[in-house]
Amino acid sequence: MTTLQRILVVFAALTVLGGCHNEPGTVNTPDSIRRAPESATLGGLGFTLDGEAWRNQMPGPTSNDAGLLLTVRLRTVDNSPMPASVEADTAWVVNGGRAWQVKLEELQRDPLGTSFESHAQHGPRWNPETAIDIVVSIHDGLGNRALIGVRERTVQTAS
Repeated sequence: MTTLQRILVVFAALTVLGGCHNEPGTVNTPDSIRRAPESATLGGLGFTLDGEAWRNQMPGPTSNDAGLLLTVRLRTVDNSPMPASVEADTAWVVNGGRAWQVKLEELQRDPLGTSFESHAQHGPRWNPETAIDIVVSIHDGLGNRALIGVRERTVQTAS
């Protein structure tokens, strides 16, 4: 194998594995995050989570790709009003043994008060179609905390 062929093989391997291991801004995935349930209860009120992550890879004169973008929606299970004190503060976007741990920013609450949406940006540059799980830490004004997750998502591409 020539030197050029070796370089191409290494480059191809790094391209395939890019973003999977030790990506800046990621941490080893804690066991508690891996085990987070898909529903949670705070103060007797049940919650579910939905979410997606994507990359903006639209071509243009400047690079629009600032890494992973994340949006999560927390809902009450029975569509009852959500206390204003319930918040989502931290998210983990899990890719195998690595996770992007990020502080969430609340975007908006549903006018009916049954859900809210939060987001984060500037995450790792994981490839579209990468398999991920999303886990969020939620809490209320009484100091109750819970982890809640959504499984088997893939990184989408904004177009």
